[in-house]
Amino acid sequence: MFEARPHYPDYSTAPVQHQFSPYADNGGSVVAIAGEDFVVIGADTRLSAGFSIYTRNQNKLFQLSKTTVLGCSVGLDNEGKGCVYSYDPIGHCEKAKYRAGGSAGALLQPLLDNQIGQKNMEIASKEPISQEKAIATLKDVFISAAERDIYTGDSVSIKVITKDGIKEETFELRKD
Repeated sequence: MFEARPHYPDYSTAPVQHQFSPYADNGGSVVAIAGEDFVVIGADTRLSAGFSIYTRNQNKLFQLSKTTVLGCSVGLDNEGKGCVYSYDPIGHCEKAKYRAGGSAGALLQPLLDNQIGQKNMEIASKEPISQEKAIATLKDVFISAAERDIYTGDSVSIKVITKDGIKEETFELRKD
């Protein structure tokens, strides 16, 4: 009457499905700000996954030409004016004056909207941003990101692009 066969719950005759994603999220953030005749771009140097930090010194900015850096994609246009192009994983590309992306992008974009785009401000200056203010703002937003986002930290690699070429500097962040 009863079948005397053992029951093995871990075994099944149903097909097993496996998932694959070509995207790996290794954290980190990038910020780019375009001025009248320059662009400033910065990216943190932390490479991590989950709660593991793989390295604290990973370059995320890549020089493509004398006036173009890949991070977002930033550089000078044909008229020598600063421009920022951002893109998403499916290939949509958009030209802007400033952009934040990466693991802290959603935290940083509103700061840039206020400080650079001067959105939602009653008294907004119409003067173009200076290179010094762009660098100071970039450093400030990365300090904020390092406080709130565990995937952003260690230091920021900064590149300033002008008609004369690309200058580089490093700005230290907290290392925890």
